[in-house]
Amino acid sequence: MNCGRNHHSLFQAIAAGKLSLVLAAMLECLPLVRSQVLIQSALPTVAWVFRWALGGVSTLGAFDAVSAASATISGLTLYQNNRPSGKALSQVVTRVGVPFNYRITVLNPGGDRDTDYFQIQPNSPPGLNLNTNVGEAGFITGTPSLVGVYPVVLVAGNTRYAIPETFNATIVVEPPLQAPIITSQPRSRTVIAGDTLEFSVAVEGLDPINFQWFLDETPLTGATNAVLTLEAVRPNQQGSYWVAVSNPIDTVISAPATLTVQQRFSVAPRLTEWTVANQQMSFRIIGPTAVPLVLWISSDLSAWTAIRTNQMADGVWQYSEPRTENLRFYRVSIAP
Repeated sequence: MNCGRNHHSLFQAIAAGKLSLVLAAMLECLPLVRSQVLIQSALPTVAWVFRWALGGVSTLGAFDAVSAASATISGLTLYQNNRPSGKALSQVVTRVGVPFNYRITVLNPGGDRDTDYFQIQPNSPPGLNLNTNVGEAGFITGTPSLVGVYPVVLVAGNTRYAIPETFNATIVVEPPLQAPIITSQPRSRTVIAGDTLEFSVAVEGLDPINFQWFLDETPLTGATNAVLTLEAVRPNQQGSYWVAVSNPIDTVISAPATLTVQQRFSVAPRLTEWTVANQQMSFRIIGPTAVPLVLWISSDLSAWTAIRTNQMADGVWQYSEPRTENLRFYRVSIAP
């Protein structure tokens, strides 16, 4: 090409839409180091086209791998039936024992997939695996085995490029779904009419946990806590108490606890018929039948210690112990 031609032909080529001819003329006739100044001063339109054309050449075929400038990691995407389900997330919540199938998602990855690679730093959570071989697709699979919060760095790169893409993410592994387990059953009680008592259960399992207490087969209104409190108990409240414990997984039933309500007697229990024989001291306790009584002992009538509890079937409790020279006092009361 004759470099002595004037610029008239360049304008004609531009007017005719022949951009390739313009670029050819410029590259052949203008030194590269001077073309920027010359064209910007004399041909502003040509300078703009020239810069655009060079930029276009730089984008063709250059960003065809994961680690190219146009590729970015958007997060972890759930895959179901080999298809993405939902958007990419920076935090994924799963449970122990639940199959895990997420993929490190890359935007604008290019077409050079055979040299791509993926990593998790520092390590995958226990039970999860990522194939780090070159050419793999970046799927994290397995079954989480340990509860915890795992901050990780997702890495997506290509062996043809030195610097990979990275992305901070979190994998949260929650406890497994578990039906309620009753670890402490309600226990049977015998009380005096008018007393207050409690039935209770202790449970473990997935929240939320709900409670419903029953008397025989009748649900008790408002009795929806782990502890059931009965105040001023009446004889007609005798029966079998149990509780249904439920959560989103299942419902379990407690063992029954029997409540026995006895009438409070007007005559208090008493000690009588003291005897000493053969180095033994003995006496009788007379009181109501089928009511637990507590025997107390003291040496100063101030500090009392319970030494025995007994529930008399016939209203008579015969008590004896070795004789002692120490001064001792006794009293009896109905058990609380």
